[in-house]
Amino acid sequence: MALGCTNKAFQIPMTEHLTLRFRPLDGRTDGTLVLLANNELGLGAVGRSLDKKSGGHLTRAAKACAFDGSRKAIADVLAPAGLDADRVLLAGTGTGGKLEQRELIDLGGTLGGALLSRKITAAAIVAETGAGPLDAHETADLALGALLRSYSFKKYRTKCGEGGQAPGRRGAATLTVLCKAPDAVEAQFVSRRGLAEGVFLARDLVNEPANALGPVEFAERAVRLTEMGVEVKVLGVPELEEEGMKALLAVGQGSVRPSRLVVMQWLGADSRKAKPIAFVGKGVVFDTG
Repeated sequence: MALGCTNKAFQIPMTEHLTLRFRPLDGRTDGTLVLLANNELGLGAVGRSLDKKSGGHLTRAAKACAFDGSRKAIADVLAPAGLDADRVLLAGTGTGGKLEQRELIDLGGTLGGALLSRKITAAAIVAETGAGPLDAHETADLALGALLRSYSFKKYRTKCGEGGQAPGRRGAATLTVLCKAPDAVEAQFVSRRGLAEGVFLARDLVNEPANALGPVEFAERAVRLTEMGVEVKVLGVPELEEEGMKALLAVGQGSVRPSRLVVMQWLGADSRKAKPIAFVGKGVVFDTG
């Protein structure tokens, strides 16, 4: 990774995001509850039971606001009659069939955005559609989408509102996913959480201003990846001169900040016979040229 021109501490994650919990489908139905509905207002077993308990209030409210279950559509039902829930959000899946991975991640992002915009601090999502409960992989993808959508970068905000929170703090701080086989979902979510943390790290680096993140600081941030088993080698100006990297050094002469080149290796393949994958990237910390 060539760096032509944050703070120095490396943290994952550096940003605010929601806390995810996985619980059985027969869990809580109070507070804010999110139900998935297809394009024919088809609800899962939990949703149908709640709708029946409310005397059909949920489906009537959905029809009254022209909710058709299409993808990214949201119906907001406040204080539904006969239910413990203070609020029910109906989220459209767009289809009554099986959702693909990308569709589930997008759906999770839509749900996360709906909760953020309503400044909801805690909510529960019922991970089932009219076709039945989502499996462990599907539920983990849904949760990944919600987690990715919760990203925010407020590191440099100095003014605080009530309770010492940064202005604009909003959204679900805790999201409970009611699902089939929570332990299996937890196991599937481990790798997805790692993916989200990597995305958050990349977003943090992109959002850092140029006066805080230069080549030296970027390289120092990369070095901290050794804590996770990554082999990291940083080439300074003398090493770059020795390697004959004159074009990179020429660009670096336009700044008082010295250039750096970072070589990172992750030897984590299951087999030594696996073919290596190489990425060459330009870590832009100021001008893209």
